[in-house]
Amino acid sequence: MSELWPHQQRAVADLPGLLVPGARVCMTSPTGGGKSRILRELIREIESVSIYTNRKMLLTQLAEGLREDGIDFGIRAAGHATDLDRPVQLCSIQTCVNRSHKRTLWEMPESRVAAIDEAHINRESQMVWLCEQHLRLGAAIFGLTATPLDIGHMYDSLYVAGTTSELRECGALVPAIHYAPDEPDTRKLKRTKTGDYTENDVRKVIMSATIVGRVIDNYKRLNPNEKPTVLFAPGVKESIWFAEELTKHGIAAAHIDGEKVWFDGEFYPSDDETRECVRARLQSGSLKVVSNRFVLREGIDWPFVEHCIFATIFGSPGSYLQAGGRVLRACLGKSHATIQDHGGNWHRAGSLNDDREWTLGDTAYMVAEMREKRLKEKKDREPITCPKCSMVRMTGAACSGCGFVHGTKSRIVVQKDGELRRVTGDIYRKARPDRSAREIAEKRWESCYWTQYHKGGTFREAVGLYHYRHDWVAPPDGLPMMPIYERDWFLPVKDVPRERLIQPAQRMLI
Repeated sequence: MSELWPHQQRAVADLPGLLVPGARVCMTSPTGGGKSRILRELIREIESVSIYTNRKMLLTQLAEGLREDGIDFGIRAAGHATDLDRPVQLCSIQTCVNRSHKRTLWEMPESRVAAIDEAHINRESQMVWLCEQHLRLGAAIFGLTATPLDIGHMYDSLYVAGTTSELRECGALVPAIHYAPDEPDTRKLKRTKTGDYTENDVRKVIMSATIVGRVIDNYKRLNPNEKPTVLFAPGVKESIWFAEELTKHGIAAAHIDGEKVWFDGEFYPSDDETRECVRARLQSGSLKVVSNRFVLREGIDWPFVEHCIFATIFGSPGSYLQAGGRVLRACLGKSHATIQDHGGNWHRAGSLNDDREWTLGDTAYMVAEMREKRLKEKKDREPITCPKCSMVRMTGAACSGCGFVHGTKSRIVVQKDGELRRVTGDIYRKARPDRSAREIAEKRWESCYWTQYHKGGTFREAVGLYHYRHDWVAPPDGLPMMPIYERDWFLPVKDVPRERLIQPAQRMLI
């Protein structure tokens, strides 16, 4: 068994003291940081643990890890022989709710710790009920995720087990090199409350003959040696279509989703045997690309993949980080991962190389909007795309990829009719400020504040109302009744107490 990385050693030392009866702790570490290994090391010390997951693929993977480490366990999942008396239980969320709650066939396991894999997706009513039962029996709740978003109702504390830069330093991850050959026109897209865009809206802006052709052309340009590739499409039907088109162009491709797998012109059931066949063929080189919508976004361990195509738009930063993180895992002979981004995700969510500062209570919507706000206010620097080779960088007039020197920011936008248009200048432009007298601006803002207070709107909605009422100008920074802390801008006005607002005498700059 390999030695633990420093961040893993730190987590294994710290967490037992935090996982006391009644505690609700979420551990976050970037994809590839070895969260499952940390969990298995904790199991050796704690000994009594129930592990919950919601997908067959993840349950199979967790079971393999437990067996490799010699940990004895029972399985509570449909289609498996059960042994309910073993102190370590590997549990399907759906099966346990069905048999412990709906039909009361099983007693809840009296484990010291209930561990929740992929905590960011296992946060709804079924998992909430299971957590309540474990807490009633005196257990601690322990979530594991690379993207701790929308989980504030499930946990009381957040433990950070490593950052992206720490993982690169210890050799767990490789750097990502981003390329942005083009992007769709997304000006009319609106985020949902989950922070993402609707599948139908994404499909409309992505699925044009121009984009599809450029996906294939740029794959050949950026990946001439046809290194193993995963492609993320806007939907299941579109993923199948991409796999078919790639195959027609002489690039052996497969599609995979939760129900079926397509390759060599045939559909097969998406079971363990077929998925393993796809993985093995991709690793051996007989398949070049595996296309999917989201099924490869979480849990897979394919470190040999070196190229990733985003033929979709991620509104949620969590979805983007989960999908991109699949290709950052280190592997023998792998120096970097190439990200071929056709969705404009590189500027909306930043580089996959960035360290992320997570706060328990963050939502996907809040994080996405906060980044856009910081870019508009020029608090964060916009990435630069090379007009010659399309490599993305943060600074400098010369491209580090091809050496081309250019002074004007530009990017290629695919219009609705499929026409390519070069757009210059900043993507996010700062709003025109209100030049009225300070006293007038204060009264205008106070009116917008109280309107949203009574309507239940957020501070960002109050800013939008200010735009609408006053000739599309922005309120000046530092007005009384504005939030002191950045995250409060995305909360309902009535939920932010007065002590967290700028008082009339402060006049501070946010």
